[in-house]
Amino acid sequence: MKGVQLIIDFMDEDMDEEIDIAAIDNYEVEDDEDRTYQPAEESDAETEGYVELNEDTDDDDDEEEKNDGQETNESYYIGKDGTQWSNKAPPTSRTRNHNVVDFTRKKPGPTGNIHDPYTIIRSIMTQEIIHLVLRETNRKGREVTAEWNLANPTKKKEWKPVIVKEFDAFVAILLYAGLTRSNHEPAMELWGATRCPIYKAALSYDRFMCIKQFIRFDNGNTPQQRVINSKTAAIDDIWQMLQHNLAAAYTPHEALTVDEQLFPYRGRTRFTQYIPSKPAKYGLKVWWLCDSQSYYPMKGMIYSGKLPNQQREINQGQNVVQDLVEKYLDAGRTIYADNFLAFDLAHILVRMKTAYVGSVRYNKTFIPQEFKKNPKRTINSTLFGFNGGDIALCSYVPKKKKSGERALHNALHLPR
Repeated sequence: MKGVQLIIDFMDEDMDEEIDIAAIDNYEVEDDEDRTYQPAEESDAETEGYVELNEDTDDDDDEEEKNDGQETNESYYIGKDGTQWSNKAPPTSRTRNHNVVDFTRKKPGPTGNIHDPYTIIRSIMTQEIIHLVLRETNRKGREVTAEWNLANPTKKKEWKPVIVKEFDAFVAILLYAGLTRSNHEPAMELWGATRCPIYKAALSYDRFMCIKQFIRFDNGNTPQQRVINSKTAAIDDIWQMLQHNLAAAYTPHEALTVDEQLFPYRGRTRFTQYIPSKPAKYGLKVWWLCDSQSYYPMKGMIYSGKLPNQQREINQGQNVVQDLVEKYLDAGRTIYADNFLAFDLAHILVRMKTAYVGSVRYNKTFIPQEFKKNPKRTINSTLFGFNGGDIALCSYVPKKKKSGERALHNALHLPR
């Protein structure tokens, strides 16, 4: 039985603060790789307001008597914006066909002949991506070498082109360092006499550092044109290729999850974020759509901040969810997310035969006052509100003076 389930998320007033470091440090950008940090916008949050319970009236009682004793009046919780939530659950029914994902043609899991780590890597890191990286890396290496030779005519150098095997070894070293949690150590120590010999066997330290210094993902000779419409222009091409390959290599199960991730990073980019509430504080913010069962990433969106003269984005959470799940609508799947949903999006997902379960911030105007923090509510008490037959709102009290903490219940059915 599916539909849209909203769980009120009561967060502190000092919610995750995401700060523009460029404004703090007063950096002046001189080239396309100068460090700047952009603010990561939060989803819209309306101001909290008072609402009243629409109680039964004498007129309702008179109307009820006129209907031969049948109950016709119904109590509603009213949100600040006038949204009505009934306290009576709609009738349930068996799961309809359009609420069930059809896996008869294509089973969930890896697609094609993907059974070992090498074929998995090759299905994502395809030859097209490798040739792009090698072309731009060798271009950069030749340019820097030529500049050196002009400045030092008596000490000329020659650029040795990076080949496919070297690039594979370079990627393997990065993956192995991450697997062994050695990715934060100085690179020189990994090639030490007492360390794992896999590093020396794959590449020499000097060659590894050379590739690391010159690796590029696009042609950097046109910096002004690249960043006019996109701060991530330096990686846009390879990022789009990765998105296509990730989606093509895997068929998700019936449940998908939307959430954000902050990759720890302090390097030179135009879209590095500073979020004090996160453990790493500095990093690259990415929204992901993942398979809830295998955790496989189906699609990602990099947050790059606002462009110059660009206004604050409206309904950011709603836009993120719509963009990420667009390909997987009308299939009976269920989306799980946290603090991303807007009320309008709930109705859109219902019409697109997609269920949603997640929390919403308590200051949304469609949430009734009765569902918010109330010290008079008893522990373990639960309030339910139903909007039509498709959307349910739940407020739960896990401990004294707290309500709205995350609690999942069965979602309602979709319309016939």
